[in-house]
Amino acid sequence: MGLILFLSAFPPHTPTWVSLSGLIFVAVGAAWFALGLRALGWNLTVFPRPKPGGVLVQHGVYRCARHPIYGGGLLLFVGLGLISSWPALAATALLAYIWVRKSRDEERRLADRFPAYAEYRNRVRGGFYPGFRPGSPLRGSSFFTMATTLLLTFLTIWKRRRVSTTFSIEPSSCPFARMKVVGSARTSS
Repeated sequence: MGLILFLSAFPPHTPTWVSLSGLIFVAVGAAWFALGLRALGWNLTVFPRPKPGGVLVQHGVYRCARHPIYGGGLLLFVGLGLISSWPALAATALLAYIWVRKSRDEERRLADRFPAYAEYRNRVRGGFYPGFRPGSPLRGSSFFTMATTLLLTFLTIWKRRRVSTTFSIEPSSCPFARMKVVGSARTSS
């Protein structure tokens, strides 16, 4: 986390419109993080093992995600990276890797401590966010389609100042959709 804050001072800095979009990530991440803290209460610990005398929290935001504090933190740091610089945003990927590994260890320890955890894990599909398990392979193409759409939107907005291009995605049974450029590119002044 300190690395992300350190790298935020280094160029290349993000354009203004990217910085403004980062505020949305910070706000959503902070809210998701706060909801996780509120529901966890005195059971909160920085270590991946449950507190002695702690209980398995299944209420509040923990009804739809098993690790909302990690998820909120990641959104918050993605937002900070978008606000400040590309190197800080890239360092968030390292933090995501660390937290996914930590969540796996935490889940193993929770399953050892609480017999009801296996049923809870099967019932609550979301790891960091509702519906996404940390570290699991992506099944189906809905997540891929969403990620591709966001990427193409970003590229379209990013290039709008210099080149106007229309993108489309051809449906495919392959998990990797084929992209093609439709229409012509024109340089704008």
